[in-house]
Formats: sequence, C-alpha cells, structure tokens
Amino acid sequence: MELRTWLTISMVLLCVLSWHSHGFAADKITNCSANQEAALQNANEYISDHLNNFLATKAGFLPTKYKDKLKKNWPKTTLKCSNADDYCAKKGFAAFQNVGKVLRYCTKEFDLTTASLCRVAALTMHELGHSAGIPIHARHNHADLYGSVASGDADLVYRLGNEFRSYCDNNPGTSPSVTQASGGPIGATCQKNEDCRSKKCQGTGSVRECVCAKDGDCGSAARCKKRLGKNYCLAKGTGPGDFCKKNSDCHIGVCQKKSCVCKTDDHCRSFYVGITDIRCVNRVGKNFCQETNQDLGESCQKDSDCRGSLKCKKKQCSS
Repeated sequence: MELRTWLTISMVLLCVLSWHSHGFAADKITNCSANQEAALQNANEYISDHLNNFLATKAGFLPTKYKDKLKKNWPKTTLKCSNADDYCAKKGFAAFQNVGKVLRYCTKEFDLTTASLCRVAALTMHELGHSAGIPIHARHNHADLYGSVASGDADLVYRLGNEFRSYCDNNPGTSPSVTQASGGPIGATCQKNEDCRSKKCQGTGSVRECVCAKDGDCGSAARCKKRLGKNYCLAKGTGPGDFCKKNSDCHIGVCQKKSCVCKTDDHCRSFYVGITDIRCVNRVGKNFCQETNQDLGESCQKDSDCRGSLKCKKKQCSS
C-alpha cells in the first residue's frame, strides 16, 4: 500500500474515533435504587452530550491540561451511591471522590431523586474536577466558608461546578422520570405502613417516610440497618477501600476498621483486574493490597516485592 493511501486511511480512522468518543458516558452506575440510578443516568447523559461544548465555550478559566483530563476521565468514571459515615454524616458531604475514578453520592445527605437535573449534573462535575486533579482552595472543605470560596476564582473546583450549573440552566435537558410501583419507594413521605412499598413507615409527627423493613427492600447492593428511630439502607462495600460495618458487607475481602480489605492474594487480583503482580499484606491493624515486582523507588513491604536484586528499605525499593 502506498504511503499516501495509508496516511489518508489513518486520518479518516482518527476522525471517526474522535467523533465517536464525543458522546461516551460514565462507565457505570452502582449501589443505587432504581430512582437514584435514573437520576444519575439522566445527569450522565447530559454531561456526555455537553461536556466538550462546555469546556470549549465556558471553561476558559481552566488550563488546557485539566480540560483534557476531564474529557479523558469521564468515560472511565463510576458513579456510586454511598453512605460512608466518615465522608457523609460526619462531614456533611453531598458527594465525594476519594479512590480512583469513583464518584460517590451521599444519598442520605443529598436526595438524588428530588434534585433537579442541573443540580445533580453540577455536583457530578464538581467531583469530576477532584478526579482530574484540579487544584483546590486551602479552605475548600470548610462548610462555613463555602459561599465565599465558591463565589471567587480561588477554588477552581467550585467554579467548575458553578459554571456547569449555569450552563445547564441555560441549555436545559430533561429531568428524571421514573414510573413508581404500587406504594411509595424508600424515602417517600408516608402516614402509615400501607403507604410504602416496603410496608414500613417510620418517623415522628408529620416527618414520616418509607424505610426498609428487610434487606430485600434495599436491593442486592445494600442491607437494611434497623434502628428504633428510623431504619435505613446501608450500602455494601465492593472491595478494598469501600465502607463496611461487617464482613458480609464486603463482596470481596473482609471488614476491618470500617473498610473492606483483602484477606487473600486472589482478593487483590479480583478487585484490581489485570494486575497479576499483587499480593495481600495481612496485618493486625488493616490489610491492604501491595503490588510486587516493583521498580526502584516504588513502594514495598519486603525484599520479594522488589524487582530483581533490589532491596526493600524504608518501604521503598532501593539498590
């Protein structure tokens, strides 16, 4: 084949691939109820349809490297409903990103099913900004300073979310629409048990809502936490790093200090798909997955974690 012909074909393929990737959505949505998933899917589709145009026309305040990172990360992102105590109830977060490209929504603090499309999309974009490594203001997480931080240019992550909210308000999409089964879903207002799909209505006075009565009411990814005050669905962990209260909350591994951790080497290989040089470090405090066959300067726990003749010194592979 002539070089000119090959170059022509290559350019055509690049154009096709570039056009096709424009509408890629987030990778997956997990641990959510049907209504929560519908709300996130709606925001997912909106962001996927508008991200490139928004970055090109309304995000001049962001350096190009962060715009590129946002576009690269979004198709690989997982949206996950979560109620991890350390990041939700205790800190009052609406959502957070703390491990890889997983954006977690505090569904007890932020009601996805009643929030507007633009509010959910803006919150998602804010957390995506963290995933892309965009710098934050030193007081980013001080709740009493949210207003002043968000109103200026100092905190780029807040500005990203605010600008996307404004963009969405001026380029409206559709809001989530879910057909409800007989009886209200978990979180719906109620007066008596019969008003709920779960047949369980709890609360005091006029502040009563449908809650879970058994694990099955929460779906396969959560269990029902029963309390005298008000039952609630507690999301089960998937694997290393996810929040848990007991071993059965973890799909992979065991629960230690409110986090799912590995117990065997196979647990690490199952969770970190494609990484074969990895083992489970078993500790009294908290287990973790350690990559092996490490190069100079990379982390280790013992000499055998390092490549070739390298030795493990002060938890780094050294010559």
